[in-house]
Amino acid sequence: MPGEKVPKNSKIKGRNKKLLGAKFRIQIKELMHELKESKCHFIRCLKPNEEKKKGFFVSNLVLNQIRYLGII
Repeated sequence: MPGEKVPKNSKIKGRNKKLLGAKFRIQIKELMHELKESKCHFIRCLKPNEEKKKGFFVSNLVLNQIRYLGII
């Protein structure tokens, strides 16, 4: 009848969780494979100063960023 609540079946609910978990595992494996096979090319941006002032360079700040990024 319209407007009646359908009782939740615990078997169906458990099955959906298993299907969702399996789908998630497959997607994670595919993502990991894609990441391992890719050759990343990117540009690192360094902040010359925290105040964002033009022409102002703080060498210790830049050095710390380079160290943190693992460049040196």
